[in-house]
Amino acid sequence: MTTALLDALQDELVAVEDFTQVLEQEEAALIDGNLMAILPAIVERKTELTEKLTSYGKQREAALADLGFPASRDGMVAAIGADSSLADAWKRLLTQAERARARNVTNGLLIKTRMDYNHQALIALRLAAGAPAIYGPDGRLPMSMQSR
Repeated sequence: MTTALLDALQDELVAVEDFTQVLEQEEAALIDGNLMAILPAIVERKTELTEKLTSYGKQREAALADLGFPASRDGMVAAIGADSSLADAWKRLLTQAERARARNVTNGLLIKTRMDYNHQALIALRLAAGAPAIYGPDGRLPMSMQSR
């Protein structure tokens, strides 16, 4: 019976949708420069949802195994071949997972941009104060610091 598998897919979909919403909140905070105000809540929620996603993924794998299919994408494809009613839920899950992945990549780029900006600002402040930069953009000591 595919009811357990369908239930697992639907639970996993809801969790991925929730995760995507948290990533959207994170992106908005990164763009607005308001990340520190909500970062603890975002980290807590992402951790909670990651644990749920892991659990739901294990439930899906167990349901596949109970039906005699491998706990893998190939197993899911085989299960869909045996019961086409699973196809829509699987497609929606994959689509939402791709949205979450893309949002996560975007957030990673925003974080990298912010880190690069902060690094350059720190160098500018040190130079303005007459202090040499500790490390260059390549992560190495400037030549003037290496001889000390």
